[in-house]
Amino acid sequence: MSGYFDHYSAKGNHLLSELAAELGERDNISRAARVLRCTLHTLRRCLSIEESLHFISQLPLIIKGVYVDGWKVSHKERIKTWDEFLLDLFDADGALAGSDFEDRESAAIAVAAVLRVLMAHVSAGEMSDIIAQLPAQLRSALLALMTNDF
Repeated sequence: MSGYFDHYSAKGNHLLSELAAELGERDNISRAARVLRCTLHTLRRCLSIEESLHFISQLPLIIKGVYVDGWKVSHKERIKTWDEFLLDLFDADGALAGSDFEDRESAAIAVAAVLRVLMAHVSAGEMSDIIAQLPAQLRSALLALMTNDF
């Protein structure tokens, strides 16, 4: 007999499998989960609360939980530049940042992989809303990543 939440777990695991493949490491689901978590946690520092809620409404339930885990809704300074994004990304990954992201370029490749996978699960309109809300320098950097132009 399957559990009530097995369906939700399967959807979350499917997204992680997609990300692991996109990262070029199909068997490294743990790294995919860490990269997804720290990218989502960094992305939420770029978005308004309202936009965050619109965004996560389209994610699988388990991934919504990852997004909000540890979230302290406050008026913290929002990330404005690619450098700030990377610093926050490394900080969010903690002690494993050196393993998950060898350098800025590998971090950019990983973030691009996360964005490509998210684009398959979130409507184009919502992704456009997210990008439109970002400060110009960060928007340019993330758009370049999304189009593999980095």
